[in-house]
Parts: sequence; structure tokens; C-alpha cells
Amino acid sequence: MLALYLTMLDLPDDKQQFRQLYQRYFARMHRIAYGILRSPALADEAVHEAFIKIIKNFAKISELSCQELTGWIVIIIRNTAIDILRKEKRSLAIRDDDLFRRVDQQNTDPISGREEMLAEIRALSPRNRAILELHYFGGYTAREIAEALGVSTNSVEQRLSRTVKLLRQRLTEQEGDEEKR
Repeated sequence: MLALYLTMLDLPDDKQQFRQLYQRYFARMHRIAYGILRSPALADEAVHEAFIKIIKNFAKISELSCQELTGWIVIIIRNTAIDILRKEKRSLAIRDDDLFRRVDQQNTDPISGREEMLAEIRALSPRNRAILELHYFGGYTAREIAEALGVSTNSVEQRLSRTVKLLRQRLTEQEGDEEKR
């Protein structure tokens, strides 16, 4: 990736200075981004975007002291990671809405407990809800989901099985509660 960034700079001195900056700050930037995003892939994306921003403002670097430069880089990576986190949260909300709309479309029996099922799906953790959506409503295989999430196929299969079992259990308990009333 460093080679890509170096092609974006014109002067040999700038390339050398950027190479040093990259080597010095890459690990720190990745740790900061990972601390905010909790995803290695998203942290990589944040670091990449931050380095692009640094290159676009590279002329300012020579004016900064070492301490100012460190602070400036920390602010850039932090803000970039937060922007990505916001985008991910919006994306998750959209996927949730899509899930509920698909459940509504597929469930045509009005007395089937659709509202209870939707409430239970909403109560799932984001990861379990995403796996459930991808498999049952998106038609993805466990292997495809595993690749997308960066986990093992076995992990996806276990989560899916546990999630379905949990949903069934919760819905059965609700039916029992309603019958007692």
C-alpha cells in the first residue's frame, strides 16, 4: 500500500518524508481505528482513508512540529474512524428495516405471531441478526457469510443454529404465556 501512496507524491523529498511518516505512525493509527471500530477490515479502511487525507494536505506537514504532527495524525484517524462507524450504523439500520420488510412480505398469515417474531429478531445482537438475515432472507450460504464477516464457516453455522433455536424458544415461551392468560 505504501507504493500506492508514494505514487501520489511528486517530489523525492516528499516521498522520503512520507515513507518515514508511514513507518512511524501506521501501527498507532491502526490501533486507534481498531479501538473505535472493533473490526480489522474497517480499521484498515480508516487507515487508508486517513493516509489519503494526509497526502492531500502533505504541504502542511513541514510546518508542524513533531508533537503537532502526532496530534494532527491522531485527530485525522480518529475522525475518519468515527465517520466510518457512523456509516456502518446507518447501514445496519437500513439492513434491519429490510429484514423486517422481508419477514412481513414472506409471512402472509395474519395470525402467525409475526409481531412477536419481529420483536424477537429486533432483540438479537447485531451480528446474529445479520447472519440470520443473510442466510434466510439473502440466500447466502454459511461459507459466503463467513467470508463476508471474516469468521469461520463453523462459527457462522453455530451462530445460525443457536440463533434459530433461541428464536424458537422465545416464541414458544410467548405462546405459553398467552395461553395462560
